[in-house]
Amino acid sequence: MNVIFEVHGRGISFSIGVNRLERVLNIKQKVQNLFHLPISHQIFIFNGQPLQDDLPVWTTAIDRGSRIVLIVATAVNLPPPPIYDPYLPPQRLPTPEFPPNSILPSLSQQLIPYQYDVLPTPLGTLMLPMPAVPPMQHKASMSYIKKLEEVQAPSDKKPSPASQLWRVMVSMKVPNWKDRIPVEADWNGTVLKLKKRILGYIAIVTEEDMVGVTAERMVLQTHSTRVKLLDHQVLNRSAVTGDHEIDVFIRKQPLPVAGAGRNSSGMLKVKVFSERGGETHAEENVSVLMREQFSLSDEASNAFIQIRQANSFQSHKVNQVDTMETLDGYVSAESSTSSNTLVA
Repeated sequence: MNVIFEVHGRGISFSIGVNRLERVLNIKQKVQNLFHLPISHQIFIFNGQPLQDDLPVWTTAIDRGSRIVLIVATAVNLPPPPIYDPYLPPQRLPTPEFPPNSILPSLSQQLIPYQYDVLPTPLGTLMLPMPAVPPMQHKASMSYIKKLEEVQAPSDKKPSPASQLWRVMVSMKVPNWKDRIPVEADWNGTVLKLKKRILGYIAIVTEEDMVGVTAERMVLQTHSTRVKLLDHQVLNRSAVTGDHEIDVFIRKQPLPVAGAGRNSSGMLKVKVFSERGGETHAEENVSVLMREQFSLSDEASNAFIQIRQANSFQSHKVNQVDTMETLDGYVSAESSTSSNTLVA
């Protein structure tokens, strides 16, 4: 299933294929492979709650088309390290309720018989109240919490109807790219306007060279109903209303054709040669082709070029599976009758 990720504060969104048996850490590894973003700098927020790395996807409400907010953490707003923290406030030493100088001299003045052993007074007998230490706060953690509050707090600003955009899932068939690319399209715009927007998204997200690819070569088609979208159609009045997933195809570049081979009507003249095989002995003369192989008469309208019919095939160095063609032409410039010409 495809899940949409929105990069917080940058206006960028993308989608990644997610398996329900994966963990959140596996998804972060995919983001790292695609955008070279370290896993330690990725913070996933879903429904206002951060996702832990060891959390399985099937235990959450993540489904196809779900939106996850990606916060790119830097060295400023990363969580504090577990062992050493330079931002901890200095700890004050506890002060005893009774000063030691008021207790220890009284102990030394007591008269103790010699036959008894004196046990040392444990330090735990002194009642030392714990000082009121303010709760520890980390500068980086405070910025991290502030980020979470900004994401979770709903915005009071409502976009105007004219500026509302509708998100279309577009599948572009480019090499080494299988995931769908989310594209924001104007609901009241035309299909041609959507094509131009898709060209920009493909060049940025897939980093493919789109030189030479124009909107005229692009074909949009709904994914499930297979309906082709025309350039003049408005999106809210086309087949997109029932199918938000669109497949994109690119027509091949037409090859230039030289004008010499075309006539006035634009038709291309092509000459086709028909071939048929036959068997003959190498010792036989070439004239056997007229009677047996090509059913040619012995009239003067038939002639051989580059070979002599009185000689054998062996003398002409005709080898196995050699090709001989018959053409329609003239024997000489003075003759006006058409003839069949055999060329070896």
